[in-house]
Amino acid sequence: DVCSSDLMVANSFLINAHVRKLSFEPLTDFAPLCYMVDSPNVIVTHVSSPYRTLGDLIEAARKQPGGVAVATNAPATGQHVALELLKKAAKVDIALLPTPGTNPALTMALGNHAPAALTSYGDLAPHAQAGSVRVLATTGAKRIPVLPDVPTLRELGYDVDVTAWFGMVAPGKTPAKVTAALSEAFASALKAPDVLGKLAPLQLFPVGDCGSDFAAFLKKEDAMTG
Repeated sequence: DVCSSDLMVANSFLINAHVRKLSFEPLTDFAPLCYMVDSPNVIVTHVSSPYRTLGDLIEAARKQPGGVAVATNAPATGQHVALELLKKAAKVDIALLPTPGTNPALTMALGNHAPAALTSYGDLAPHAQAGSVRVLATTGAKRIPVLPDVPTLRELGYDVDVTAWFGMVAPGKTPAKVTAALSEAFASALKAPDVLGKLAPLQLFPVGDCGSDFAAFLKKEDAMTG
C-alpha cells in the first residue's frame, strides 16, 4: 500500500536538517508529490501598542539594539526563519522571545506581554477581525485577501518571503508511475469545492504545485533556510 507511506511535510522538514543530524536527507530520500497549501504568517502588535507600522517597530529596535522583542514559535520553525531573515534584511537587532507554538506567541501579543509577535494568520484571524490586534505586515509574497491593506515585507523593502507551507512526499524509491498518479490525485483534490470549503475557514490557501514544481520549490526553500 504505497499511499500509507505518503507523508505530509512542512517547513520543519527542511529546517531540521540544518540544525540537527538526521537519519535522512530531505531532498534526496523522498519524492516530492505536491505542494498542497500554505498559510500566511503575520507580524502583529497589541491594539494599544505605540508601534502603528512595521517601520515604527524597526526604528525602535534600531534605537534599542536587543531591547525590542518579538514573540514567535521557535526554535527551528518557519516563523523563526522569517524573523531571522527580517533581522538580516533590516540590519537590526531584534530580540527573539521563543514560544512553544504559534498560539502562545499570539497570546503574548494579545496580553500586551511582548512588543510584537510573528505568528500564523490562521490563529490570529478572529482577533484581527475583532480589532484586538494590529497587523503590521505579512511575511509572504502576497497580501492576505481579507487584509488588503496589510503590506508584505517585500513591499516594505525587505526581501523576505516565508509562509507556513504543507506538502506531500513519498519514499524516494517509489516508482515514477505511482508518484505521478499521486501528484495528479492531490492536484485534483485541491480543486474540489468541498475541499476548498474546508480549507477556507482554516486560512489555508491551495497551491497545487506538484511533481517537479514542488521539487523546485523545496530546493529554493532549502537554500533560503540554510
